[in-house]
Formats: sequence, C-alpha cells, structure tokens
Amino acid sequence: MITFGGVGLLYCNKISEATVTAVGGLLASLGSIQFAKQKQEELREMMEDLDKD
Repeated sequence: MITFGGVGLLYCNKISEATVTAVGGLLASLGSIQFAKQKQEELREMMEDLDKD
C-alpha cells in the first residue's frame, strides 16, 4: 500500500524515482527479515520437540 502511495507521489512529481525505489527495497527487506525470524523460531521449536522424543 505504501509503495502504491509512493508511485502516486512519483507521478505527481512530489518525490524522486530513487526515493520510491529505496522505500520499496526497505519494505521488502523488512518483510524478509520478519519471515526469517518466524522460520527460525519454528525451527527451534521443531528441534526442541525432537530432543524431547
């Protein structure tokens, strides 16, 4: 949603292309980091379950 807002501002000449690209990359990076943290926690839980058996 934020990226679409950035594209709208780009077309209105309110911000530069580089800013839209940077913000889009930042949002993608934050999403990837959050996903990796979730998967790491799931892996820890699986390893603990295996150790208990």
